[in-house]
Amino acid sequence: VDAALMVVEKYKNRAGTDAPLETIDALVETYKSEGAALFKNCCATSGLITTAYVTLEPCCHHGQTPPCASSLLTAGVNRVIIGSRDDNPRVDGGGVTLLRDGGIEVDFVQYSDQRSECKALVSNFVKRVSGTKIEYQEKMTGKINRGLRAHAGRLKKDSRMPEMVFPRLKRSPTADTDTDTDTEPTTEHTPTIHANFYEETDAKLWRHELVLLRMKNVSKNLTKKETKLYGETIATELNAHVAQIVGHTVLL
Repeated sequence: VDAALMVVEKYKNRAGTDAPLETIDALVETYKSEGAALFKNCCATSGLITTAYVTLEPCCHHGQTPPCASSLLTAGVNRVIIGSRDDNPRVDGGGVTLLRDGGIEVDFVQYSDQRSECKALVSNFVKRVSGTKIEYQEKMTGKINRGLRAHAGRLKKDSRMPEMVFPRLKRSPTADTDTDTDTEPTTEHTPTIHANFYEETDAKLWRHELVLLRMKNVSKNLTKKETKLYGETIATELNAHVAQIVGHTVLL
């Protein structure tokens, strides 16, 4: 495990803060394509005994990507060590079963402190996928929204309002060169939002229940309609509620 962590840290330090995220994004986009396999047979042809360490039990269902357990099977790994079982009802031991049925040895992390660290890393994700989806259209009333806005106003006045600043979007290389360099969202397409932003926002929502999203980095000409589109996209992904939109800010 220590050797694996050293490799990860060395890669991060060498590549810088942006390169790993871009690499992961490109890998995920490829993985989403039909018939794709994340690792292919990278281990099967090496002739080496290979162990894969994963924080969370590999999934066994098709979502935005194929099952991670299937990719590990295709890769030809010999052993998988899991840090935390996935309580998602769509997984819940199914990934372990799929791996073992495919002839892969599966073990869980033995030490309690390591298990606790793994659980802490995925705790917000687990709460979101295993909880009951809230139908905000039915639950939220004008009175509740007014209460949320008033509470947010007090938090902002006391400089205690949790915030997330949306990262600046990089311009598509296929875009026209004589137009504004900022990327404009359209209501015809779902905005591209990085998983890291979702995870950080989700963590703050679980911790504080209210988060103010600052969207000014999306574009200097961002309209209220476009701000609403981004806010609703994020809210839908995180099972949250848009309580207010003011200028380039969204209150979740």
